[in-house]
Amino acid sequence: MATDLIQRAPAEHVEKAIERLRATRGLLDLGLWAPAVASVYYAALHAAHALLATIGVVPMTHAGTHQLLGQHFVKDGPLPLGLGRAFGHLMTDRETADYGAPGLIDEAGAREAAETAGGVIRPILALVAERDPAAAPRVAEALGELDRLAAPPPGG
Repeated sequence: MATDLIQRAPAEHVEKAIERLRATRGLLDLGLWAPAVASVYYAALHAAHALLATIGVVPMTHAGTHQLLGQHFVKDGPLPLGLGRAFGHLMTDRETADYGAPGLIDEAGAREAAETAGGVIRPILALVAERDPAAAPRVAEALGELDRLAAPPPGG
């Protein structure tokens, strides 16, 4: 069943990223820092799945996604080397959010993870839209969600 979820068309993976970006914004607004970090990581994961789907590659694990993204799109381009490192940091942050002691992630850490995720997701989605024009409308929607996520917090 989980395999079926990641063998979808790029646009369907982008839709999952959009859901996670919306959830992240809501979690940040509620002050739920650790769940926001986990959610924004999953947005990046789904964006990576969308890009890998453009070449027919289906990762089976989180680490496999990171490795395959690096192998096919970072090592020799077109994505920058720093993107692979940033994706790895998001993975570590998500593990801390999910398995670390309560309170390890504060507002600053959650907002930093959201900013990092934006730097990972934007170039990935730009490449998805370039490689699969059918996904371009969903990519535009996802980029709009990233813009809303980057907006100052309410009252701030």
